[in-house]
This record gives sequence, structure tokens and C-alpha cells, in this order.
Amino acid sequence: MKTYYDILNVSPGAEDFVIESAYRALLKRYHPDVAQNSEGGEAERRAKEITEAYGVLKNPATRARYDQELASRREQSHSTAYQANASAPAREPEPPSAPARRAILNPTVEGRISAASLTLAVIVLVGAIGSLTRNAADTDLAQPEAPAQSDELALVQPDQQDQPLPAVPKAAIARSPQTYSPSFECAYASNPAEAAICTSEALSAADRELAVVYAAALKTSADPGALESAQRRWLESRNSGPPDVDRLLQSYADRIRELNPSAYEPIF
Repeated sequence: MKTYYDILNVSPGAEDFVIESAYRALLKRYHPDVAQNSEGGEAERRAKEITEAYGVLKNPATRARYDQELASRREQSHSTAYQANASAPAREPEPPSAPARRAILNPTVEGRISAASLTLAVIVLVGAIGSLTRNAADTDLAQPEAPAQSDELALVQPDQQDQPLPAVPKAAIARSPQTYSPSFECAYASNPAEAAICTSEALSAADRELAVVYAAALKTSADPGALESAQRRWLESRNSGPPDVDRLLQSYADRIRELNPSAYEPIF
């Protein structure tokens, strides 16, 4: 249903000046004096529609009555359509076609293939998980057990490997409030004297100085073998005595003077 608003190309809520502007523009376009070459009487007919529509919508009173008529027409149209839909018999659902019935009763080839593919994928996945589990178990079984670590340190210095000495418990060094750095690794301390050296800053310094002096003397010695034997005997004497700090400091001072007579004042 074409309304006056449709003829003027405006909305039902358009302002008066909008309706007037639309009327003037359309009338200028379809006026018979302007559109003389239009086929038949189309321009004249359109001009009459435009003039009629504007004649009703330009007046607020006539426009209000026209709006009421439009509302009544729409309401009547909606009511008629509702009654027609309510009175129409309900349509029964159409039975499925023959191909559709076959698709419902018999699974398609594609469906069977999809089910088989899914089953195969599940089997492969389960097999892969089982393989990973077996490999992990074999790896755990193949790893050798770490040897049990002794509570005692039984290693000795290289110069003393031919004569094993009593082991020193780790706890003897662990109880010390401070561990210093002599010329040997305190983790390998093998007797009470070495343990005392690791826990005394003065003894650690004396041990480092003796190592330097001994290395220098060994390079310049005419008989390195005899010097090594003498050093081994001194180590045995150091380790066999009581782990007294003063005794050990004096023993280090004497040995340094023997190796280097010019060293009258040890640095420790």
C-alpha cells in the first residue's frame, strides 16, 4: 500500500519543512512543462500524485486525520492476516522422500568409513601411549644405581697414595665454623692434621706457601727423586702427630726454611 509519505519519499515522522522541500523538488522534476518528452502521461500522473499528497500532508489537521486512517488500515490488515492464519488447517509434515528414508534406515558408506577411521585412530593412540610407557620403564631399569656415598673421606693426597692414612669423618669438618683453602681440596681431607689445616686460616696460608716453595725447589733440585722422598717423609710426620695448630705451624716454618734457607720470615 503506497502512502502519501511514500509518494513524497519522506518518513511518517518528517517535519513540515522537509515535506515542503520534498514536494518542491519532486514537482520541479515531474512538472508537465519541464518533463515534456516523457513517454505518455507518466509525468503528468506523477505530478498529480505529488500535488495530492502534499495537499493532505501540508495541513496539520488533514495530516493528523490521514495518520489515523493509516493506523486503522494497518491494524485491520494485521487482524485479517492473523484470522487467515488461524483458520488455515495445520499442515501435516511431509513424509521423507525415498532417498531420505534410505539414508535414515541404512548408514551411508561415508558414515561407515568415518567410524572405521575413528576406531583406527583410537587404536593407534593407545598403542603409542603403551609404547611410551614401556620405553620409560626400560629407561628406569637401565639406569645404574648410584654407589652409596661413604660417611668418611678415604681419599689421600697424590703423594700419599702408596701409604693409606686413616679416614676423617665428614662431620669433623662440617662442625667447623669456617673452612679455608689450603693447597689441597678440603673435601678430600684424610686425617686429623688435614682437617685442622682446613679449619685454620693460618695453617691454610702456611700450607699454600709451602706448596709454592716446594714446587720452586723441585724445579732447581739436582736430585728431584730425593726431594720427593724427603717431602713424603715430612708429610707422614705432619699427619702422624697431634692436630695442634701451634705444632703444625712450627713444622711448616721448619720445612719452608729447609727448602728455601733465605725464607727466614714465613708469610704466615
